[in-house]
Amino acid sequence: MKKIASLMIFCCLVMTAAFAGGDPEFVVFPEGYKNTDTQYTTLNRANGKQVGVLYANEAAMGSIQYGDQLIPGSRIIMEIYKLKKDTEGNPIKGADGVYEKDALAAIAVMEKSINWSNKFSAEHRSEEWGFALYDPKGNVKDNPLECASCHMSLEGSEDNLFTHSQLKAIEK
Repeated sequence: MKKIASLMIFCCLVMTAAFAGGDPEFVVFPEGYKNTDTQYTTLNRANGKQVGVLYANEAAMGSIQYGDQLIPGSRIIMEIYKLKKDTEGNPIKGADGVYEKDALAAIAVMEKSINWSNKFSAEHRSEEWGFALYDPKGNVKDNPLECASCHMSLEGSEDNLFTHSQLKAIEK
């Protein structure tokens, strides 16, 4: 019996670690987002090791034009790319200062809702925003990062978005 209990605890810990940055059960992969969502910025990620290409759905694009808070149903997607490197292993920067993209490594999704299930742990959310990480094919990807905790640093301002000003600057 102790072995079964220990195994159950271990499995829970592994699942918690795997989805520490979100929960794909609640934040699902948005099939076809490139055909429906608006690409609004490309930037170097804060870790200096990746480039992000960001997209916003219609709800996000429509609501940002009228205020600082996005409406429930808003979704932000970040394609996360590895960096191209020169022969010495240094990242290559473009003329705009953004690193050149190499292979797509992951797709991060954040979605806003006011009706999250009680089963979706508040630890995996930042206020009304939920998160999940997927591989380039749209399959769930382990996420050792704490997406929610990083975005919580913006609580009370910019609707928990690091790219709020870039999104706000897009003309509809």
